[in-house]
Amino acid sequence: MPARTRPYHILFRDGRERRGRALGGVRDHSDVHLFVPRGDGCAVRVFVPGDQISEYALGARLGDLLVKRRATSTQKVSAALDSQRRLRAEIEPAPGTSIDSTQDLVAALSTTETFDYARTRRTTSAARSL
Repeated sequence: MPARTRPYHILFRDGRERRGRALGGVRDHSDVHLFVPRGDGCAVRVFVPGDQISEYALGARLGDLLVKRRATSTQKVSAALDSQRRLRAEIEPAPGTSIDSTQDLVAALSTTETFDYARTRRTTSAARSL
């Protein structure tokens, strides 16, 4: 019996994409290790450096599963993803920012706007209503 595989998708920072099927995968810090079947019953480990990855997914996406099972609509999933992207953009550090010491962390936090916990809670509650 052939091993069960799952779909994977990698979007690279330079815009390239790689899609395929893997037996499994591990995310080690920011790097990705995929185990891709060769076709002869063996697998090849594929290493992808984390600094090259913009997005990574292994297995079916939750939104797709929810739509397939008719638990929600495609429009609600899209709206929730848009909201999530906006929130991430607000809290992600600027590109090239490196925090290597306590002083760097204090400096970064002093320039960060106050996090709006109440608004985040409302957004999270709305996402749960999917």
